[in-house]
Amino acid sequence: MNLVADKTRCSEQGPMIRRSRTPTILVLLAAASVLLGACDPTGDPNDATPPEFIQITVTVQRVTDGFEEPPVDATSGLTLDNVQRDRAIIVEATAADDQSGIKQVRLRGETDWECHTPGDDLAELKHGTLAGPPDEERASGTTVSGRPALRNTTFTLDPFEGNSLRLVCAATDDASELLIKVNLVATNGNDLEGVSPLISVEYQPRPAG
Repeated sequence: MNLVADKTRCSEQGPMIRRSRTPTILVLLAAASVLLGACDPTGDPNDATPPEFIQITVTVQRVTDGFEEPPVDATSGLTLDNVQRDRAIIVEATAADDQSGIKQVRLRGETDWECHTPGDDLAELKHGTLAGPPDEERASGTTVSGRPALRNTTFTLDPFEGNSLRLVCAATDDASELLIKVNLVATNGNDLEGVSPLISVEYQPRPAG
């Protein structure tokens, strides 16, 4: 991938999220871990139920100094508008399947924006397709193994990474809002897929110059 989905980060099992969470969320996750177990489930060849996401959070991070806004619950989906262009989006999720286990979690989505040269009547439409594994798989260059009943993953989305000026259009062009739409897809041991609700992020436009 390029643009957004080229940077992703994950943790397979362990505690749900590296950031602090409210006591209620932590208690719920601890209870889920006890119920589902920490090792691979035995597996059920008759399992016809797809996996599900029991928690998803989104954190907006300022890339210049790592400052993070409080995480927002995105388990039922989320729309963020007017996000500043010096921000990255961190999506953290726990997928669960107590019958066949979670084989993998992947990101699937797209991004759209326009570049417009001042004085020109036409704008250039830009579209990208997003797909990829979590961050730690990318960092290690390996694919996770096993089928834990719970799998924790982290995806970092930054459409401007790799450009020191945080540009996706020429500096002399007006850049429209940049829209990211993603779902997470969990696959269980029977290759059934569970898809998360949509997460939509719209970055601010940028004038030329």
